[in-house]
Amino acid sequence: MKKKYKLVIGALMILLIISLFFLKRKKAVNYKFIGKYKYEIINDSLFENTYLHGSFGYVIGNLSIPGVEIVKIENLNKQADYIISLNHPIKTVNEKLIDCNDKTKIPVEVVQDINTKSNDLYIYKLDVKGKYKLQTP
Repeated sequence: MKKKYKLVIGALMILLIISLFFLKRKKAVNYKFIGKYKYEIINDSLFENTYLHGSFGYVIGNLSIPGVEIVKIENLNKQADYIISLNHPIKTVNEKLIDCNDKTKIPVEVVQDINTKSNDLYIYKLDVKGKYKLQTP
């Protein structure tokens, strides 16, 4: 009888470990590097109220950023979703597996390469429009 309990407890522990492994695993987001672009801040107060400035250093959305004019983006699709990173390229982008109120969009975790710095915007096109959002506190 004790052997049977040990087997059941052991099996449950293995299932728990396997399920935690799959829940913790990060799912990569498909994106494509478009290029480095020069930019000009045309309105400081609008720019300072974006996630591009300060806390995150990147935004997700179209190419319209309040207070910022991106130079030579005429040939890019203005309706697509992009990750725009300020001064640093992106290392990885993964879906963030958390429970949130907005079930329509998946929050993402963006890791920037802080070892590489320039005074440019790095633009990456997301494969799917309207699927991802910033993971905000």
